[in-house]
Amino acid sequence: MRESFLKLNDRTVVLSGPLTQITSAIVTTLSERGSDVAMVVSDKLREAQRYAENISDAREIHHNYGRVAAIESSMESKDICSEAISRAAEVFGSIDILIDTHLLGVSSANEEFETFNQASIHMSQAALPYLEGRQKGRIIILTNDFLLNSSQEETPQQKLVKEISPSLMNKNITANVISCGITEEYLLAKHEGKLSLKEALEKEVSELGSARLVDPIEIASLVTFISSPVSSGVCGQTIHINGGLFLDELF
Repeated sequence: MRESFLKLNDRTVVLSGPLTQITSAIVTTLSERGSDVAMVVSDKLREAQRYAENISDAREIHHNYGRVAAIESSMESKDICSEAISRAAEVFGSIDILIDTHLLGVSSANEEFETFNQASIHMSQAALPYLEGRQKGRIIILTNDFLLNSSQEETPQQKLVKEISPSLMNKNITANVISCGITEEYLLAKHEGKLSLKEALEKEVSELGSARLVDPIEIASLVTFISSPVSSGVCGQTIHINGGLFLDELF
């Protein structure tokens, strides 16, 4: 695959969810590919703004990098999410890709789970009319394997992408779920800071038999591929990036 196939200099991305190592890696990777990125956060706005400013500073040297902006929104309802997407469109002129990361580092036992779960669905539903109006785009919802495996049925995110995918076939729009294995965010959230990262990983290995951390750059690279034009044939899928974790159970 030629490098130019993954250039995204004509794309505008809305990335919704907490600012973490993974979301930072996604923003950096997409910006380096030329995408403009609007980070929509419900808290830590100043931290997100500083990160956007760092990307802007890098653009003075790398003129092909995309722009980055930070937008604050509670994302409590579809209407509020639509307003956030409209603000992103005002900043950059259009919206081409929605990437939601609310569920990356949470478990169903987390007290914020239901809030994040609803925000993920609301943002995806709110983005769809914008993409349909442009007759192109991507909806990418990131979650984690532990949420998928703990559920006795498909998650709301999986149901959503399967439900809307048939109507997207002739619109150059795709919708997919990316499910991640063990990440630093997941380990730290699961053990609530009571264990070091090394201790938490060792505990997972003892419980699962084998495990490895999924690096943020690995996740960002997969997101970049799904965001690109060469992924147009991938739609309605749940794509796992987990180093083989749960492979026997999933297939």
